[in-house]
Amino acid sequence: MPITEITDKNYAAFKQNERAVLVATTSNCEYCEAYKPGVLELSDLMPYVNFGEAVLDKGHLGQLKREYGPFEGTPDTILFRRGEKTLRFPGYEHERILIDLVISNVVVGSTVYVPTDSPIGQIY
Repeated sequence: MPITEITDKNYAAFKQNERAVLVATTSNCEYCEAYKPGVLELSDLMPYVNFGEAVLDKGHLGQLKREYGPFEGTPDTILFRRGEKTLRFPGYEHERILIDLVISNVVVGSTVYVPTDSPIGQIY
């Protein structure tokens, strides 16, 4: 599933999704580039979660920066459930840890069908 590019125009609507993961990055950030493949794979494994990337040094992203700035390091990941922040953590997380964080802070408590033959179904 593609990762949505977050801008000032779609930020408010994006975080109102039932389940959303926003990754704040910057251009030329080696850790951000290393983090992206895991986030992209997770977005494929969890099509019921909306994933977005906000590139902080491209565009203004004023609302995001006012709500959650300053961003002292990137990547910075913010998890939302129905518009409410459930967790924010700075830095790079291993894919397995990211899966656990998304499931426990975004998915649990909502109705989601996960086939037992899917990679996520096999983990849990």
